[in-house]
Amino acid sequence: IDTFLQSEEGQKLTVMHYINEKFPPTVIVNSSLDLLAPDSEALKSKLDELQVKNTYCLCGGLCCVHGGGLFTKFSTGKTALIKTKEFIKAL
Repeated sequence: IDTFLQSEEGQKLTVMHYINEKFPPTVIVNSSLDLLAPDSEALKSKLDELQVKNTYCLCGGLCCVHGGGLFTKFSTGKTALIKTKEFIKAL
């Protein structure tokens, strides 16, 4: 699968393929235990490079980001939610 993801066809499956100056403001939230954290950091770097408004929230441990309501039961998840609200209000 790694070979496919590195191919031209596989690259079309990643958000990085579609980022340009017109990309919408973006909130990135993930956990320090998330295996995709390096991808999220690369996304932030690319958005910064293109001067696309964005915010990055790295939660310690497991923050249950994908759990919806569970997201707010952990202090790092609550912090990410507050940061997200502030980001949206500033748009």
